[in-house]
Amino acid sequence: ELGHETNRHQPVLSTMSQQTATQAPAPTLAELVEHLMAFDGPPEQFLLHLLAVQCQVGHATSGAVLRLNANGEPEVLAVYPPLEASQTAPVWLAQTVEILPGIVDAGQIVVRPVQSTEDLYEEQPRSQLILMPIRGGGGVRGSAAFLIHAQSQAQLRQCRERLELTISLLSL
Repeated sequence: ELGHETNRHQPVLSTMSQQTATQAPAPTLAELVEHLMAFDGPPEQFLLHLLAVQCQVGHATSGAVLRLNANGEPEVLAVYPPLEASQTAPVWLAQTVEILPGIVDAGQIVVRPVQSTEDLYEEQPRSQLILMPIRGGGGVRGSAAFLIHAQSQAQLRQCRERLELTISLLSL
């Protein structure tokens, strides 16, 4: 068991950080998936745990799960790491909300640069946003978005491939 029995709803990466502090080996992907499959908390907590695992596996600094509500408006279901109630949405999340309808319509993975306030004018953005449609029930139901700080195209491609594998977990 990855978590402590007294706090089964603690995000997986927090548990992993505790393990790292005590020099225990990092959990394997199989252990992380097993932990997710055994999770018995509320759905929004499951999504938080899933995002934590996806961020670790895909080397993403942040992630979110979004969908379009019945009115076709973007709705954020979960963000990792969680935002404080008074915290303004980060640039990458605001950009994701803005382009979500197009991602759902296209039904394809999209990689976009994220121009942050720290990037200099005309400088290549240091961050990339990987947006992956989530399929189910006869179509695209939403999107997972991940913020990546890749140093090269090869590293970005590797992160994307790893995240694609984790998205497939949602259809199992």
